[in-house]
Amino acid sequence: MPALLTKENRPLYFPLFLKEARDAFEKGYIVNLLELTKGNVSRAAELAGKYRTDFYNLLKKHHLKSEDFKNR
Repeated sequence: MPALLTKENRPLYFPLFLKEARDAFEKGYIVNLLELTKGNVSRAAELAGKYRTDFYNLLKKHHLKSEDFKNR
């Protein structure tokens, strides 16, 4: 677990590294978009301001499938 020093020189612990926190946010953001669009990748990518191919790469990175959101 990473630690930072506070003014009092005591370690302040955070539960995640920055990369892990970014990845967790990114995955949650993608899941929310897919739920909102009922798995429509083109629409989700548009809402995210991403190209569809880039959005598919994000799905792959986070082990998500758009089909899992079509009947929600």
